[in-house]
Amino acid sequence: MKKKLLLLFLLISGIAYSQISITYDDFSDAFSPGSTFNSYMTPIVFGSTVSVFVGEASATAQYWDFSNYTFNHEGISVGIDPSTAPLFNEFPTSNFVLFEKGWLTSGDTFHIYNYKELQSDKMMLLGLSDDTSVMATYDPPAVQAVVPLEYGSTWDVSTGSVTVDAFGTMKLPSGEYECLRLRWDNVNLNYKPGMVNPTLSGRIDRTPTRHYIFYSKQIREVNVLSVPEDQFNLTTVDIIGFSFSDREGNAGIPEKAISSLAQNFPNPFNSQTTIRYDLTSGGIVMLRIYDFLGKEVTTLVNEVQSPGTHDVIFYCTGLTPGVYYYNLTCGDYSMTKKMLISR
Repeated sequence: MKKKLLLLFLLISGIAYSQISITYDDFSDAFSPGSTFNSYMTPIVFGSTVSVFVGEASATAQYWDFSNYTFNHEGISVGIDPSTAPLFNEFPTSNFVLFEKGWLTSGDTFHIYNYKELQSDKMMLLGLSDDTSVMATYDPPAVQAVVPLEYGSTWDVSTGSVTVDAFGTMKLPSGEYECLRLRWDNVNLNYKPGMVNPTLSGRIDRTPTRHYIFYSKQIREVNVLSVPEDQFNLTTVDIIGFSFSDREGNAGIPEKAISSLAQNFPNPFNSQTTIRYDLTSGGIVMLRIYDFLGKEVTTLVNEVQSPGTHDVIFYCTGLTPGVYYYNLTCGDYSMTKKMLISR
């Protein structure tokens, strides 16, 4: 009997040790001015999926390995003094603001200010803005987490509910971290065309989806979003991709090698044009031209280049007028743009 009681005690102790509680101080530290997160995402390839082990709802600690994937560096978030945010007057109760900078496939950047309010019992999202205008206002505020956040926590959101239904350890490229798994059961409301009153029964397509979000105490975060209903009961799901954010540093993943690929100039053109691009890091660079059907026409660059701005002149001698594409590749990053050869 003593042996059985000792074994039971060890099992309970092991479970309790593996569970974490994310407190008010943890959230406050994560979003305080100067805190920095880098965001990464698996490359999205249309027509293909990524298999991700998400585990199951369980009172036993689990292990999630998110490190063995290819990731692109997609953005950076920095905590700033709320009073310095451009639209702070629109969200005067905000006590934490994240300034988020991300990259678009065109090479352009976007800026978003994420206005949060951390209270003793919950963390809320109040709204979003860019540098000049409000992009979204949540009324009532969207509850992103209850405080403290721990195994068994649950709350309602506007389109569903969130439950902390699992815990354990997640592995990122930067290391291993104890974490909680949040299951967000969501219903997408797709309004049918021509509806007079979209609230009437039968006139709304209700599509259930599920998100899995993994949080560490340092608010390192993994997002496995938009899991379809037919995979709700699976421990490994096939989705188009997933993302994660890591505190300070680049998690061992090279930053985006190409910061921009400009539109060729002049465009249209009938003899020559200049293609300009900016590299954030050096490496083997390839710049290739393709015709409308995707057949390679010529390679303009195939060499190691240093960071900075580069100009390449393309002479279209012998090519028929029409639409062509130029593709720039450096490391794991690639960008493509369209150009037109005129008569």
